[in-house]
Amino acid sequence: RWVTRAPWPWAACCAVLMAALVWPFGQTQWGFADERALPAGSQAREFAERLRADFPAQPDRDLIVVLTPVPGDREVDQYARRISALPGVVQVSAPKGRYHDRHRTAVVKAVSDRTTAVWLKASTGLDPRSVAAARLVERVRELPAPGPRWVGGSPARHVDSKAALADGVPWAVLLMSATTLAALLLYTRSVLIPLKAVAMAALSLTASLGSMVYIFQEGHLRWLVGDFTATGFLDMTIPPLLCAIAFALSLDYEVFLLARIKEHYDACGDHQEAIVEGIARTGRLITVAAGVFAISMAALASSAITTLKMMGMGLGVAVLVDATLVRGILVPAFMQLTGRANWWAPACLKRPATPEARDPNREPDAVAENSAEASAAH
Repeated sequence: RWVTRAPWPWAACCAVLMAALVWPFGQTQWGFADERALPAGSQAREFAERLRADFPAQPDRDLIVVLTPVPGDREVDQYARRISALPGVVQVSAPKGRYHDRHRTAVVKAVSDRTTAVWLKASTGLDPRSVAAARLVERVRELPAPGPRWVGGSPARHVDSKAALADGVPWAVLLMSATTLAALLLYTRSVLIPLKAVAMAALSLTASLGSMVYIFQEGHLRWLVGDFTATGFLDMTIPPLLCAIAFALSLDYEVFLLARIKEHYDACGDHQEAIVEGIARTGRLITVAAGVFAISMAALASSAITTLKMMGMGLGVAVLVDATLVRGILVPAFMQLTGRANWWAPACLKRPATPEARDPNREPDAVAENSAEASAAH
């Protein structure tokens, strides 16, 4: 009732809190989890760190180029020289030599001439997640080659994974949004409410991702989630799964809420009272469900493995923000401000009004009783 009586101040205060959660998302850096996702004392992590510190070769920084069918020795030699001249390349290892800055520095005796492909390794000193490494991958792929070639290695994997997400995520978001909008449009017979539902779900997801950036990328709040190693990036395999689960839960809660609001509005026609009554009927249900889910996610958040910790924390924040700030403040404030426009729809989508909904002499208690009986039967 407080929110519906003064929607603008409540909406403004909530918007400031949500903006604070969303803001860090603008500084997101993407990458893949490495040994730092493991607990500090684990043997596998210690081995990887020792390998990095004590040996000059860094396998995760190498670019691998495969040529097939096998070109002539002269073509391979010229191609290896061109790769060795690219910025960021320390050395190129080819079947019959090693190259640095367009010069052959060593000659290697070939093991066999009966090969079906030529394998070249370009050693770099670049972080595979860096912009410089991504640019190097592009330059190697743009370089003229003596025939078909494939470029792989950790830097190329980062570039291709980011490209795959950039190509696939918009279509996935479009598919989720379109199907959700269609389902809610047919259910509520409203144009504005489905748009509001999807927008609020997206806001909850962005707030969750922003909190993940603040905690795991920047390394804050270790006292809350337990010790971990801040890597300066988020594992790009986690957000798609997190967003799919959190989006479904958010819309699930939204359907519960809208069902009660619409039910009361159809029965009494009072917009403000329908909002209050709908949230009052579903508030405890949503709060308890969100609390149980967040407690379950706390088990993941307490894990010593950072990727599991990230998943648990992200889902917990998304659900709690959705159940409190979004459902308790933003939704009633928005619906109060938009008024009866919430229920507008083209004539082709409107259901014929039932006599029960139109009868002004019908007792409100009887309407509520029949509504409760119908809900219980469902």
